[in-house]
Amino acid sequence: MWYSLRALDGEYKGRVIGHAQAVLLLDVDFVVSERGRQRVLQERRKNVHAGVTGVPVEFDTFVPRVPINVSNIIHKSVDPLNTPVTYNPYKYNKFVIRQTCVPIDGADLVALTSTGASINRLVC
Repeated sequence: MWYSLRALDGEYKGRVIGHAQAVLLLDVDFVVSERGRQRVLQERRKNVHAGVTGVPVEFDTFVPRVPINVSNIIHKSVDPLNTPVTYNPYKYNKFVIRQTCVPIDGADLVALTSTGASINRLVC
């Protein structure tokens, strides 16, 4: 699985700046566009309407699409954290903790790996 990384500000704002097989993010918000979710429910077809925003601190196999400097970010294997998170637009309108289905809005630390998203501490 590869994750698309999009710039939220700066010269490349709104553009995909690269892809990574795994990413470790700090100060994370889980974002779901309700309008996009409703379109999924109506059309019964996938569309990109949910994501995870945060500050990347580690990558596993980052492939840039634009000329950017990522020398301050560590390249190493990113391991899953202790609490898996999931999102299913047919069941939930937010991201939820996989085992309990409790909705979450954010976390201090999130790992996006081949097994999906996982967190270590919730933001209340």
